[in-house]
Amino acid sequence: EKADDSVIVDSLLDAVEEWVRERKVSEILPEQKVRSLLKAVRADVAFWERQHHQYERLWHSVESQLRQDKRPVREVLGEELSADLLVMLETFDTAPFVRGAMQSAAVERMLGSVLYEALFAFIKSVDILGQMVSGLPFLGPMRDQVIAQSKRQLDAVLGAQITSFLGLYTKEAVKVAVRFFDDNPADLGRAQAALAESVLSKPFNEVIPPPADLALARDSLWLRLRTLRAPNEDELISGLYAEFGDETIDTLLPVSNPRVEQYSAPRIYIKSRDLLAANLHGFIASEHGRRCLRQLRALDADGGGELAGGKPKAAALAPADAKPDEQSSSADDWD
Repeated sequence: EKADDSVIVDSLLDAVEEWVRERKVSEILPEQKVRSLLKAVRADVAFWERQHHQYERLWHSVESQLRQDKRPVREVLGEELSADLLVMLETFDTAPFVRGAMQSAAVERMLGSVLYEALFAFIKSVDILGQMVSGLPFLGPMRDQVIAQSKRQLDAVLGAQITSFLGLYTKEAVKVAVRFFDDNPADLGRAQAALAESVLSKPFNEVIPPPADLALARDSLWLRLRTLRAPNEDELISGLYAEFGDETIDTLLPVSNPRVEQYSAPRIYIKSRDLLAANLHGFIASEHGRRCLRQLRALDADGGGELAGGKPKAAALAPADAKPDEQSSSADDWD
């Protein structure tokens, strides 16, 4: 019986594929039906509410698993992909992006702050005043008071002077840094690869953004999905149907029969067919599938089914407990 099921599945898949390949794109998916479907989906509030619930369940499930994953990022991505990523970052020309970032006001302020702290730390470490005062003929507490007061005055004066100087010099410092990256692209590439290497070595759950940031990303992505509409969508649909509407589906699919020697379809096509066949096997093995086959054979025996060249009766193929208005649908339902 299982052998018979395999024959049925293969025959059904071949027959359906042959029929689909002979149809025009506009027959299988009429342009107006596409527009109506898009309109109906966008207007179906209940549908989107159900999908939002499932979307959040999926998001939380994936996020929860990722936050528990302590494997290095390299192991999660795989050695091959990680190696390709490092090569890409080392050879990718990011100089224009670095230049734009370095010349931003935020980086200028950061660089100015770093230089200010470095200069001030140097002046304090040298302790010029301490060395000068220590040579004067002051004794004990008086000398300590002179040093402390002198340092406060020097801090106040130098702080303002350094700030004023850096306000003029920071832009020049940024230009020098940009020129260095322009003149040394290999160094920049190695720095990018080194940064990526350090990230790849970290546990995966340490590189995931905080929950609050991911929640914001989750809600933003859902809003984009909910309101998704291609720019110039109407013109795009019209253009696609003008170009491909009158072509047969056969022109869009790879060679049809997987049992011929010259068959060389993409793996995704083969895998998709295998998946569909596996599900059809499950259907035929079920009570629903058995009932459907009995009804088809009864129709064929009566000369009223497609197997005998007649026209099938839609109601005969409907589930036994279906209501009359559920046994068929009118084309008007799409409009």
